[in-house]
Amino acid sequence: MSGQFATAQQAANAHTSSDEVLMDEYGTGSGTDVLYTVGLATCVRVAVVGTYPAGARGRGGNDRFLAHISDTEPYAALQGLINSVNEAKRNGMRVDKARVVVGDYSENTDFDSNDEEDQANDKEQDEFTTKVGESILELVGGSGSKKLKRKTHAEKKVYELRIDGQKRIHFKWEKGAAYEKSDSEED
Repeated sequence: MSGQFATAQQAANAHTSSDEVLMDEYGTGSGTDVLYTVGLATCVRVAVVGTYPAGARGRGGNDRFLAHISDTEPYAALQGLINSVNEAKRNGMRVDKARVVVGDYSENTDFDSNDEEDQANDKEQDEFTTKVGESILELVGGSGSKKLKRKTHAEKKVYELRIDGQKRIHFKWEKGAAYEKSDSEED
């Protein structure tokens, strides 16, 4: 699903130069920069990392991207991430991997599949995460790409998503003691 989610100006305004990416923001980095986002529940979080081959004109440019996307339009953080990754790709970056962390309303312990409000909330969340997921899949190589993995969690659990200085992507439940291995998650 391609498309414009926000204007270029809205996307630019959603950029943060901080290593902490807040809700409705996206961040970029290079070298040994660390990016992270915390306090997550219903939002979608996206991490993308890439490599510039020797001789690429963008070598030394941004090679890691992190967005914290709420379900409130316009999706300026999503558009900013897409714009930044596409710019890096035009400068020679190859996407190595991407991870999407999403809340799933139906995984909440108090979810009642017979309750109309719960069903409506679950459907709304699914539509939002599908929209974001399809746009990221297209960004990293389209259907069949093995570069994108997705982590789903109960919406009421708070997750942290982090790109470390070696471009490894980690996530964990806020109350969890250790980071989960993002490379072993489902496609």
